[in-house]
Amino acid sequence: MNVRTLLQFLDALSEPVQSVGGDPKLGGVRTALQPFADLPIAEFASFLQAAENYRREGTVAIPNPAFESVARATQSLAQSLAQASDGDDLGPAEKAWADALAALGAGFGIKVTAKADAKLQAKIRLDRKLATIEQDIRTLAARVLAPEDYADSDIVAAFSTVRSLLDAAGWKALAQRFGVTLRAKADPLTMIVIHLSGIPLPAPVKPSKSKAAPDPETIRAHAARLRELSEFSVDPERLSLAQIDAELATFEKLTEPTLKSVVEESRLAISGKKKKDLLAAIRRHLDASHRAKAEVAV
Repeated sequence: MNVRTLLQFLDALSEPVQSVGGDPKLGGVRTALQPFADLPIAEFASFLQAAENYRREGTVAIPNPAFESVARATQSLAQSLAQASDGDDLGPAEKAWADALAALGAGFGIKVTAKADAKLQAKIRLDRKLATIEQDIRTLAARVLAPEDYADSDIVAAFSTVRSLLDAAGWKALAQRFGVTLRAKADPLTMIVIHLSGIPLPAPVKPSKSKAAPDPETIRAHAARLRELSEFSVDPERLSLAQIDAELATFEKLTEPTLKSVVEESRLAISGKKKKDLLAAIRRHLDASHRAKAEVAV
């Protein structure tokens, strides 16, 4: 549609306007529009806007196709960056932007060489990715209402999924967005969730110090051996001091509870509160004949 079509509408209004006592020439409007008859309506509207600017400010903006081309290319590149995923090819958008800048410079006799900033592109991609993950973490933190929730299977699975989305550098950048200072060897995601939820990890469970019960078979075997040694000890010739030392070395390897059980199972006149006391009592019991022989010799 051009201005000529608009003139046809005005011609159609001539008689109705005259019938009510108006100027059939519409105050010279038709005559003023005639030079613009072949101009598209959109361009004519831009002309009227430029005329209004000149009337108000005394200046007229002259359209420059090169500027408009750069504006369109820049807008297209920005949109491509905003929507691109990792690995997307931004080459065509970057080339169109660089060509538009080169054409603009050529219009002024200036050689313009533009190239994409890889670091800036990476930063834009990371910022967009962090914004998405940030929302995921806020949703995850809202599910943690008590320390034991960290052990919930669904939450553990969600932690694992979110944790895999970033490398160490990405987590460091994301922690800075939340104002969280990461500690060495601490899980970044857990620290961020604790910061957002205010819920700490559950207190670590201390390992039980309870010791395993003595093995019955071990007790019976050593108790039988101790009774046998007790029988041998009556005759110094059958149980030498060296043999007593060797046997005591075997008993010394037993734990204190096991050794106590061995002594009780042997039913010998041996007693002691501690392991060292029991070993000393066993020695006195087994070397009694040797000591008696030595006293007689004296």
